[in-house]
Parts: sequence; structure tokens; C-alpha cells
Amino acid sequence: ETARPVLKGSTAGHLGEGLRYAWSHATIRPALMMVALVSLAGASYLVLMPVLAKEVFGGGPKTLGILYGAAGAGALVGALRLAHRTGVLGLERVIGMAGVIAGLALLALSAAQGLWLALPTLAVAGFALTTLIASSNTFIQILVPDNLRGRLMALFSVVFLGLAPIGSLTAGSVAHVLGAPATVGVFGLLCLLGAVVFLQTTPKIAL
Repeated sequence: ETARPVLKGSTAGHLGEGLRYAWSHATIRPALMMVALVSLAGASYLVLMPVLAKEVFGGGPKTLGILYGAAGAGALVGALRLAHRTGVLGLERVIGMAGVIAGLALLALSAAQGLWLALPTLAVAGFALTTLIASSNTFIQILVPDNLRGRLMALFSVVFLGLAPIGSLTAGSVAHVLGAPATVGVFGLLCLLGAVVFLQTTPKIAL
């Protein structure tokens, strides 16, 4: 049995090495920034869903469950679709277009006045956001060297999971001033603009 190499240095040092590599990489850096944008802004509509269910759609727990169910159904379809993808070329465009679609869906949700429009837009948002996150994960793993893969995946987790509570707190604070629908719209616009910049500036994968 081959002995595994022992990594020297602290955990913070390893994570810092991964961060330096990611920041210097012309394609990994924007992918992580898109994940950060989704965590901070894109997914924050979930924390505002109870307010939307009650104040916009005039419902209660049943309405809230239907809204979450629509978003979850879209997310499931997005995950299944990506699982059936056979190639990796073009993933950078998938990430960018998913961000565009998510931003547009959130803008539509912010203007929705009835469940008939909110449910399909939530399904689209769930589909697009799941596609973006999963595609970014795959994208990064393809590009990173084997000896840094664990560190980049740790960094990915920090960005994706660590920023989500900050995004939720920010969404609540902004909604207190602007209202929940307007907050969803502002965050959707941020996702849309970020995705457009990503599409225009991120080079294609060269394998």
C-alpha cells in the first residue's frame, strides 16, 4: 500500500494557497465570483419567501409550501439535466447563461402579483441557480491541478455556504427598507449584470 503524502502547514495556509491560485486563474476566479454572487444575492429570495407568500400572494403555510415546491422542482430538473451532460466544453457559457436566466426569473418574480406567474418563475429560478452552482463546481474541478483540488473545493464551499447567511441577513435588512418584492428585483438585477460581465470576460475552456 502506497503511503499518502503528509501535507505540511496550517489549514489556513492551505486555503490561502488555494485562494491565491484561484485569484490568479483567469477562468476559475470569475467562476468563484459567480458562486459568491449567487450566495449573496441570487439565493436570498428563499429567505424572503414567507413575506412574499403572506404580503404579496395573500396566503399562508400552504401557499408558502407551494412556492418552495416550485423552486425545488426547478432545482431538481436542473440537477438531473446537468447529470446527463456528457461533455465539459462550453461549461463557462452554461454558467453565464444560467446567471442571466436566474436574474431574469428573479426580476419577474419581483413583479409577479399572482401565483400563476410566481410558480413558473420560481421553477426557472431554481433550475438556473442549481445549474449555475453545479456547473461551477464541475468547471473548477476540471481546471484545477490534482494537488490543489481539495483546497479549491474547500474554497468553493467557503464561498458557497459561508456567504449565504450574509446574503440572507442583507436581504432581510434591505427588504425592511424597500420591501420584499423590490429586494428580490434588486438582487435579480445584480445577478443579471454579474452574469453579463462573466459572459463577456471569461475565456473559453481550452482542454
